[in-house]
Amino acid sequence: MNNAPFGTTGFAHELESVLIKIAPLLQLMSFGLGILVFFVVRNQIDSNGIYLWLFGLGVISLIRYAGLVYCINHLELLSRPGWKYLHNFTSFLSGSIWGMLVFFLDPGLSIETQLVIYFALIGVSIGALVAHAAKPVSYLFFLLPVLLPLIIWSFLSLEYGYFWPGSLLLMFVIALPVIAWNSRQWILKLAKIKGQNEQLHIEINRMNEELDVQAEARVRAEKEQDRDRHLFRSGPVVMYRCSAGGNWPLEWISANVKQFGYSAKTIIDRNMDFADWIHPEDLSDVESKILVMEDIGADFRIDFRLKKQDKSYCWVSVYTTPIFDHFGVLTRMDGYILDVSSMYDINEALEKERELAEITLKSIGDAVVTTSTTGRIEFVNEAAEKITGWTAAEARYKPLSDVFKVHSDVLGQWLDDPINNFFAEAGENELMQLQGELYALDGTVSVITYNVAPIRDVQDKIIGYVIVFHDVTEKRALEEELEYQARHDALTGLLNRREFETRLQLMLNSAIKAGEEHVLMYIDLDQFKLVNDTCGHSAGDELLKQLTQLFRETLRGSDVLARLGGDEFGILLPGCHIEKAEEIAEKIRNAAKSFRFIWGGRSFDVGTSIGLVPLDKHSESIEALMSAADVACYAAKDLGRNRVHVYLESDKEMHRRRAEMDWASRVRQALEEQRFHLYYQDIVPVRRNEPFTTRHIEVLLRMRDESGNDILPGAYLPSAERYNIMPELDRWVIKSTFEWYESEGYSTEMLVAINLSGLTINSSSSLQYIKSLFQRYSVSPSSFCFEITETAAISNLSSAAAFMKELRMLGCKFALDDFGSGLSSFAYLKTLPVDYLKIDGNFVLDMLDDKIDRAMISAINDVGHTMSLQTIAEYVETEGVLKELERLDVDFAQGYLISRPQPLEKLKREETCKMIIEQKMGSGY
Repeated sequence: MNNAPFGTTGFAHELESVLIKIAPLLQLMSFGLGILVFFVVRNQIDSNGIYLWLFGLGVISLIRYAGLVYCINHLELLSRPGWKYLHNFTSFLSGSIWGMLVFFLDPGLSIETQLVIYFALIGVSIGALVAHAAKPVSYLFFLLPVLLPLIIWSFLSLEYGYFWPGSLLLMFVIALPVIAWNSRQWILKLAKIKGQNEQLHIEINRMNEELDVQAEARVRAEKEQDRDRHLFRSGPVVMYRCSAGGNWPLEWISANVKQFGYSAKTIIDRNMDFADWIHPEDLSDVESKILVMEDIGADFRIDFRLKKQDKSYCWVSVYTTPIFDHFGVLTRMDGYILDVSSMYDINEALEKERELAEITLKSIGDAVVTTSTTGRIEFVNEAAEKITGWTAAEARYKPLSDVFKVHSDVLGQWLDDPINNFFAEAGENELMQLQGELYALDGTVSVITYNVAPIRDVQDKIIGYVIVFHDVTEKRALEEELEYQARHDALTGLLNRREFETRLQLMLNSAIKAGEEHVLMYIDLDQFKLVNDTCGHSAGDELLKQLTQLFRETLRGSDVLARLGGDEFGILLPGCHIEKAEEIAEKIRNAAKSFRFIWGGRSFDVGTSIGLVPLDKHSESIEALMSAADVACYAAKDLGRNRVHVYLESDKEMHRRRAEMDWASRVRQALEEQRFHLYYQDIVPVRRNEPFTTRHIEVLLRMRDESGNDILPGAYLPSAERYNIMPELDRWVIKSTFEWYESEGYSTEMLVAINLSGLTINSSSSLQYIKSLFQRYSVSPSSFCFEITETAAISNLSSAAAFMKELRMLGCKFALDDFGSGLSSFAYLKTLPVDYLKIDGNFVLDMLDDKIDRAMISAINDVGHTMSLQTIAEYVETEGVLKELERLDVDFAQGYLISRPQPLEKLKREETCKMIIEQKMGSGY
């Protein structure tokens, strides 16, 4: 089975184009037959040649298949001789490979195997007949190498029984080309008849279409004639003819003159003059037009007021064409009359509106200038006259840039084309206001804010522009003053702490991105309190002013000096190495040491304790830098005051440990004073209309400070964990929650989640304590779900698994909190018997903008569902995040969008999960 031959013309070429499209399929079928023969005969043949035969057949089939596909996409190749020869050559190769099957024939093979080879070669020869129907001659290139070897083998075989199959095959070979030739002729005849029928059909259709077009043209012409006749009889245009001379008596007028109250017959019968219809005030204009028409023989159009039958007048537009005889004498006038009263009414109304608009614009306080589409000024109100110094008469028709001379604050240049410059800056935001400096005619400069908007007509076409601007000179001066005060210290004039931290952030960014080195200096005055207490605050203020000047004289021009508060100063040393910074700090210290402050006859020495912190690409944040500077400064104080100390990592560790110890003591004190209390937050289904009757909440821990203010867990829990206070806190939370649950009389209508620390789940005594609480209180273990962080669980996997299995046997549930934050989150899921996976909220927060976060959530959710676990997304704060979680098929959501943490004692028993969803999420959920 092979592809169609090449190089035919006419109907044969058309036939060849059709057959070429099925040739790839026939080629695949041919190779499939070869595979079938291979599997049948390979066990009957000792030689490995059958494998080489199949390989050769596969290679030639692949080459021919690729060539056929290429030819389908480039049918023009069929007419090229080179492709025909290439096709014949590959057909010969393919036939030769099929003919090589004879080498595997042996009288010793089973009859079935021999029959398979015989029938395979006969079948592939018959199949090739279909593909070569368009060109039988090329069929011989395939047929002869396929069957001649088989015929020769049959005749030369020593077995008598093979002579007759060989004879039959010989006759078969002779018959197949004849059949192929007759088939081609028969197909070509059919194709020719088909082509003639199609041509006849096309000709008949063409004639029918021409007849249809002619019929449609006649119908359309008749409709147009009917429409013209109807328009002439009842349309708004009145046609007329009047004689020349006199008052132009009317000879004929169309019937639709009735719109003016007249009858066409009455007008003609009474021999009315056209001049009788014209308003006396307009008659002279019409007569002048007619005189001009008679002189130059041209058409004319004029508007005048026409008297109607009821003696009222209406505005009409009259177009008149003079008719002259062959002597050049005016004989009559033909024309039409059109009622344009509505247009005049509209123009009058527009004129009134324009006058009203100008009066309004003159009276408002905003400065307004209107221009044409070309930028020429058309109107300037009084407020604009005062700011620009131009009167409306002087500015009219001048280019806008001559009057509205603005230097843009944004672009930093003069605006040659204020309108286009505005739209280039504002884009489509036509409500945006830009700011600049306007130079008036007399040289006065005003700071203005301005806006440009297009003026559009009723068809939304731009017919001009309006520029509205305000003088904000005083406002800007006030804003600059306020901005200065917001950034500077009122006493010393130095930068304040907020501006200093802003500059510090910029310096930190340059250090991280560009690898630059800077230094932060923190100064604390050693004797300032003594001056304040001894001489009063006035003396202290004067001391700060004098020291400010002293510090300024010591610093470089690029350094930044600020007062951070009280007697504390901060200095930024850009592009400075720590060694150079120490030199500058020593200069400041020595200058302050040599300084004597005299007040009220008393003299005071002033010392400085200075801390230095280097800024480089490893620096973390301004908070960390300021904290480090504070630690370094106090280290200088601890080492004896009036000295310079460079921040070291050991200082950081000392500071952290001191803070943690302080928090640890505060936590123990809060436990003793009963200053811990419980909050709760709801967890609701993500999918809409999810049947969910059990309310699900998480219990949260809060600590009150000595003033009664709540402290979030992030502040004290790290210290509690470091100093082994967490098990005691966990026990307090569990016991308090059980007491509340029992006192409220809950059974199983609520699932309460309680967080456990890693220290608790690795403690056998904590496990026994929880079991004892279940025995003491009338609460169901199935109503409680203990949440364990991923990090705590993997720190001691075996202990955590044992702890969880013990409580699960009682009926408790478990959730793995902050899942996904670890390095091997999925690796240990099989070990831990959990019911819920709480997806780390850091993934949820940015999932709409971060594809990686969204992919992590999808992966965690898929793995959880595969393990029959339910998933909970934390930190759900927007509707968009909730909808995306629904699309990902996450089970539950928790976060500020659902509900904010509330005191546990305020939880209402009558509130169901459905009510929470309706109240917190609204009807859109």
